[in-house]
Amino acid sequence: MSRVFGFLILALTISTSVFADEPVVNAEPDLSSPRAAAFEFSIAKDLGDAARIQAVLADKPTYPLAQVIKIQALAVGQLRALTYEAIEKFGKETKKFFNESGKEEFFKRIENADEKITDDTATLTLKISNEPLKGEKEETMNFRKVNGNKWKVSLADNVEYKKIKDEKIVQLLLQHAALNNAAKKTREELKADKYKTYDEMITGFNVNLRENQNIRVNQPAEPEKG
Repeated sequence: MSRVFGFLILALTISTSVFADEPVVNAEPDLSSPRAAAFEFSIAKDLGDAARIQAVLADKPTYPLAQVIKIQALAVGQLRALTYEAIEKFGKETKKFFNESGKEEFFKRIENADEKITDDTATLTLKISNEPLKGEKEETMNFRKVNGNKWKVSLADNVEYKKIKDEKIVQLLLQHAALNNAAKKTREELKADKYKTYDEMITGFNVNLRENQNIRVNQPAEPEKG
C-alpha cells in the first residue's frame, strides 16, 4: 500500500465520522438543468448541508474531492452556528467566524454563465464579475446527466480539480475536519456555560482547534524492496 493511499483511507475514515451529524435533505433539489444544479450546489455549500451537496453530485460519496467539499461545508455550517450563538450570548459586537462577502455576486455569475450541453455532459463557464473579488478568475463547472433527466455536478470531469495532488486533498480533509470538530466542541462548551466572555470563548476555540490539528497518524510502512 502506498503512503499517500494510506493517508487517503485515513482521511476518509475521519470524514465519515464527521458526516455522522450531517443534516438530512428535506426537499428534492432542482436538477432540471446544469444551471439549476449549479445554484443548488452553491446553496447547499452555503448552508453547510453535506447531505444536500451529495444529492447534487454525480460523484460517489467516497470520491476524495467530494469529501473535501462536504467537510468544508460542514465546517462553515458549524462556524456560522457558533457565530450566531456567540452573538446571542455576548452581543452583536461578536466577530464572525465565516465570510459571507461575495455570495450574491457568485449567484449572479451562475445566472450569467455560458451554458454548453453536449449529449449527457455539460459545462457552465462563470465569467469574472463586473467588480471582481480578490483572486476571482473565470472558472468552469462540469455536469453529467444521470437517471435520464437529472443534471448533477461532476467534480471528476473538472480539469482544474484533476490537477490537485493526493497529498493536498489529504491536507484539506484534515484541515476542514479540524475546523468542524473545533467549532462543534466550542458550541457544546458555550451551551454548557463554560465561557463567561467572548475572549474566553475565542481562547477555547483556538485550544480546541490546536488539539484537532495536532492529531498525528502513523504512516503505513513502505513495502520491502527486492
